[in-house]
Amino acid sequence: MGIKRLGVPAGLLAALLGLLFALGGCGKETIVVGNDDDGTNLELQRGGYLYVTLDANPDSNQLWVVEHVDQNVLELQHKRLVPCEEVNRIGGHFQREFKFKAKRTGETRLVLVLVSTSEYGDTPSDEYRLKVKVAK
Repeated sequence: MGIKRLGVPAGLLAALLGLLFALGGCGKETIVVGNDDDGTNLELQRGGYLYVTLDANPDSNQLWVVEHVDQNVLELQHKRLVPCEEVNRIGGHFQREFKFKAKRTGETRLVLVLVSTSEYGDTPSDEYRLKVKVAK
């Protein structure tokens, strides 16, 4: 299994690796990216997986959501809130995890936005962007 780690802390990577095996990502190329990888261009083999983990604080009334992705190229498999091992981490003790499968050859922009879940805030307060190329 080829796992590429971009800006993900080592403790989190170990937790993610265990999760990858549990979720059946074995044998497929896997790329794991985090907060520091915003704006990165990636290439992923068809059939591989992309995990995006971003700092999250469920008490802040803000939530990371997918604003744009071509689901024909990069299909969202799941999104969930996972506890973070680093206790003193800014942004709470959680991360929002998105798992995508490289479905077809092509290119897509992946844009995630941090939106408010309160009735007073409907404008995104942060944005995370990747350009993903899926190769044969």
